[in-house]
Amino acid sequence: MICLSAFKAMRSLVSIALVQLVCIAALWGQLEPAVVPDQPSAGLNYLGKYDVIHANLPDQANNRYEWVTLQAIVRRNGTVESATATRGPKELFAQAQEIELRRRFKPFEKDGRPVRASIEDTVQIVPLEQWGTKQPFPRVSNWDSLRFTLNRPPWYCEDCPAYSVEVWGDGRVLFHGIHPAVIAGDYQGAISHDQVSALLNSFRQADYFSLRDKYVLSAFDLDTVKTSMTVDGQTKKVVDYGGLEVGMPEAVHAVEGAMDEAVITTFRSMGLSQQAELLQTALNRRHY
Repeated sequence: MICLSAFKAMRSLVSIALVQLVCIAALWGQLEPAVVPDQPSAGLNYLGKYDVIHANLPDQANNRYEWVTLQAIVRRNGTVESATATRGPKELFAQAQEIELRRRFKPFEKDGRPVRASIEDTVQIVPLEQWGTKQPFPRVSNWDSLRFTLNRPPWYCEDCPAYSVEVWGDGRVLFHGIHPAVIAGDYQGAISHDQVSALLNSFRQADYFSLRDKYVLSAFDLDTVKTSMTVDGQTKKVVDYGGLEVGMPEAVHAVEGAMDEAVITTFRSMGLSQQAELLQTALNRRHY
């Protein structure tokens, strides 16, 4: 009994010590000075979904407000510790700060090592979402008829991706790279049936057949993204040219991202990790 009591006491002491170490580590993370990294651009380090604010602001037609600017502290692991809105419409400050706190970044570096970073970031303000006529999403009767496409034509950005890709219901992935600075040439690979089903679900969740055919901003020097889905003789196409700024639902970007991910997954399954990383880096630049 004495030994058992002593063991329980020691276990309690060890638990307390571990808790203390965790608290000290967390406190050190808070006390470590936040520095301006070597590459402070949020866009080059941004990972994951790019959330925006949909709002109907009186001055939006005059492009007076397009962004909420924030000062953020990013931990060494790329998560956001704090975010303070500094410029933009004040009624959207709280929403912008919530979005910033959900963002994830590739760790920022100073002199070649990850640091707790102080950065300036922005959250874009766009019009309310605009939809076409509501249409039922088709059921797949013949998987061999299923075909998804994405096309990113070349534009003025020298380091941005330009390519087309087809994903078929049997898992075939056909890639044609156009931009020599990123990836050029033809590649053919495959993804699993489960991955094709997940891609189909991305289009379903986007209510793809209820979108408008075009979301085109009257502007120059923007990148165009064209997607399509064909199944059992039905085809739907969507053109995105600065679409968010004319009411395009964010679901379109989710579909585009799912197609990009299918390509990256294919490259990795083929052992082409360099191509996968080049494409991922180029896609990250498109956020800013």
